[in-house]
Amino acid sequence: MEAEARANKQEDKNEENNKDKNDPPLPRGKVKYNKKTGRPAGKAQRNFTDPKSRIMKNADKAFVQAYNAQAIVDSKKQIILSADLSNQAGDSQYLPSMVKKLKENPGRYPKELSADAGYFSETNLKWLRNKIDAYIPGERIKHNQKPEPAPKGRIPVDLPLPDLMKRKLRRQTWMG
Repeated sequence: MEAEARANKQEDKNEENNKDKNDPPLPRGKVKYNKKTGRPAGKAQRNFTDPKSRIMKNADKAFVQAYNAQAIVDSKKQIILSADLSNQAGDSQYLPSMVKKLKENPGRYPKELSADAGYFSETNLKWLRNKIDAYIPGERIKHNQKPEPAPKGRIPVDLPLPDLMKRKLRRQTWMG
């Protein structure tokens, strides 16, 4: 593991020099190491059957050896338009790259996009603005939980994007 940690340290230096500022961060999934010595961390672990997978929390809050799958599905035709696999747990960092992949298939962005709360971030909302009419909740809502009442009156001009999205999702026309 020490040799691999040293190799990872050199690879990290090479990646930093070749990094494109517009690209989302690449999934890491490497042996953690001390940056000064190049030695693996004291609690470094290795999965010998699938070294690229990572330990992640599942829906039941249990830790499992897993990958994180991303998919964009056409809501009417129910076909997968774009898919990807990662060894990183968070979803929000993958929305722009998934939508860019989606654009490669039909050659255009979709008119609308709905995503779960895992993709909600101000960065994603800024990226989607003026491209796609997005519907992404800011927080997870339990099935028995009633949504907040719809806002009334004009939308404030200086309302931040996350608050605009939350307001948009509470509109009567969207909630039906």
